[in-house]
Amino acid sequence: MIIYHYNHDTGEIVGSSVADADPMAGVDEDGEPLGWLIPANATTIPAPQPMPGNIRVFRGESGWGYVKASDPLEEPTAEPHGPDENDVADERARRLGVGFQFDFHDERGVHFINTSAADMAGWDEVTKIANALIMSGEPNRTIDIKTGTGPVRLTAMDWQQILIRAGQVRQPIFAASFALQAADPIPADYKDDKYWPNPEDDNAPHVTPLPGQDVAPPHVVPPILPITGDPNNAPHVPIDAPTDDRTITPEEPA
Repeated sequence: MIIYHYNHDTGEIVGSSVADADPMAGVDEDGEPLGWLIPANATTIPAPQPMPGNIRVFRGESGWGYVKASDPLEEPTAEPHGPDENDVADERARRLGVGFQFDFHDERGVHFINTSAADMAGWDEVTKIANALIMSGEPNRTIDIKTGTGPVRLTAMDWQQILIRAGQVRQPIFAASFALQAADPIPADYKDDKYWPNPEDDNAPHVTPLPGQDVAPPHVVPPILPITGDPNNAPHVPIDAPTDDRTITPEEPA
């Protein structure tokens, strides 16, 4: 006999096993056990089929039910829950964190640009430095960063091109997620690539049309401009150093 084990505190299914025969119950004329040993936190009631985004839980007399993976303590239901906006947001965040490739069109070659949450915090610092250099009239000053490929030196204007590439890759992901969140109902297979853009193929269709849509939203891709100049010969300013050779002398107190 198959028995189904569940977590003592949450009721979440943890697995199944074959029950041991009860030696005190004996056997029938065919030698089959007349009783079984059912341990604590286990039941002979078959668990329902697993469903994406759902957790199967056992609630005693109520039997098995489904709860959202994002809210495991809610009251279980007999039918599985469909995906919601939070599920789509989680998939969007996963795809945004994958990263993308950027071609410098020079001896630096192609670098993989990381986009995890921690990486994006570093992006913010580099963007502030690059913007400050541009606003101060020094767009060719260089900044040292580390990509997924390795260390690289780039100018403030190089960084703007990376930001443009990021927009090309990331904005269609946002657009696809917004379309999915607006769908009623949200497709159960919302994680399928057919609903999401291919970040490395600028010529690919944006997404598969959702029910009720005649065509997929347009995928507008601005061109990437070739980076000109030699960053290795550009003036370089360490982040923690002044941007020129001037010496500032404090004024003497009056």
